[in-house]
Amino acid sequence: MADEYILNTTDYEFTLFEHQGLGGTRKYIASPKKKQMPKLLVKHGGEYSPSCSNYMYSRTGKAIGVTIPQSYIMRIAERDKHLFDSPCAVGIEFIDGLQPVDLESIQGNKKLESDMINCFVLAGLFTRFEDLMQTAYLPSVAVYPLDFDESFSMDNGLFNCIMRDDQYAEDAVVRVLRNCRQNNQERCLEIAMEVAAKTLKLRTDEVRMIAMKLLRQFVALTEDQIDSIAEPLDEVFTPLLAIYYEEYVHIIQEKVRSYIGAPSIPFIS
Repeated sequence: MADEYILNTTDYEFTLFEHQGLGGTRKYIASPKKKQMPKLLVKHGGEYSPSCSNYMYSRTGKAIGVTIPQSYIMRIAERDKHLFDSPCAVGIEFIDGLQPVDLESIQGNKKLESDMINCFVLAGLFTRFEDLMQTAYLPSVAVYPLDFDESFSMDNGLFNCIMRDDQYAEDAVVRVLRNCRQNNQERCLEIAMEVAAKTLKLRTDEVRMIAMKLLRQFVALTEDQIDSIAEPLDEVFTPLLAIYYEEYVHIIQEKVRSYIGAPSIPFIS
């Protein structure tokens, strides 16, 4: 588990990353002390939302086939705590050579168009789609979504509440998940596909065909797959945080099943 999902800050050297954007108040480039370990962009102390949503967004996207940087929960050593603004730090695979997306160079490239559509659909699943989606690309290789702090209806207030791990925290989780069940997921996905079609100058039915493939892969995620992604949040933070994200994904799965006409699957708590 630790090698696959959790990395230790003691295995890295940290230098400030001065690039603006990508969310968060401060970010680090984390250079591994061992060659076999990945170089990371480490996010922590987001202005509005905790970085753990980056982890869930990335890992869930990766599990359903989205081209997206890998992410890890960082276990912060006592000696490194002064470096971080929050107990929640996430390491994101650092991809050298990323550039701002040039839409003209993407158009007509089926691989890059599909990557871009998947970025929109993933945002339609887990965000409110209220601000511009951030993407970058390696020309002729892949388009990557970036900055997923404000996803899963998670903000710093809810995260801090959950970390109390008491009845008040449980009640807060129930309230937020109840609101999630009331959200119009169909409309979010329709907007995502409409914006993708307009951005890429494609017909909506072309976008929908690619989007539906991704949505079918999302609803096919098993309980065990979702649990394995969320389990590090239990190990490093609190079981309630893992439960929140697991239940959130289950709720969205049920909404998407209804949207695409897939059969409902009962979940065992």
